[in-house]
Amino acid sequence: MATGLIERLRAALADVVPEGATVVLTITAPIRLPSKTADDLEARVRRLLARRPPGRDVTATVHGNGVRIGLVRDGSAGVPRVIGFVHNPGTDARRLVQMTREILSILAADPGPRRSRRGGERSRVVVSADGSEWLTVYRAIEAQLGASTGSATLRIVFRDGEVGVTAPGALS
Repeated sequence: MATGLIERLRAALADVVPEGATVVLTITAPIRLPSKTADDLEARVRRLLARRPPGRDVTATVHGNGVRIGLVRDGSAGVPRVIGFVHNPGTDARRLVQMTREILSILAADPGPRRSRRGGERSRVVVSADGSEWLTVYRAIEAQLGASTGSATLRIVFRDGEVGVTAPGALS
């Protein structure tokens, strides 16, 4: 049900979200009234995109579901236009959107992986203010970004000193 709702929104909004922009959606589980929730979220995203300039994140309760809608305009081509998370009630939805923004800004600023002098591929490094328990979130973000991250490895240095690695094909 959760995957279907996100896929439905991706399909419905594919032609609405402009190139170089990404809508980040969070929905608290369990999803109540998924069809009505999807319809309402689609309408809210359309209204957010119609604002000039687009406003702040939208936070609301939609048919009993806590939702957050964020818009990221980073100019990156090839990045998915809709990224969605269905999460537990205790998860910080604001942080999910913020982490996604951080990763998208890194991708926009980085022209892509280059080879090191030794011939190996360079990694992108993120220094996170979060603890290593957030590694699964970084992996979920990268999984939704798919091919737009290229074949580079993302290394995350967490505040607790742990280093997490995400790599295409190695996501769990």
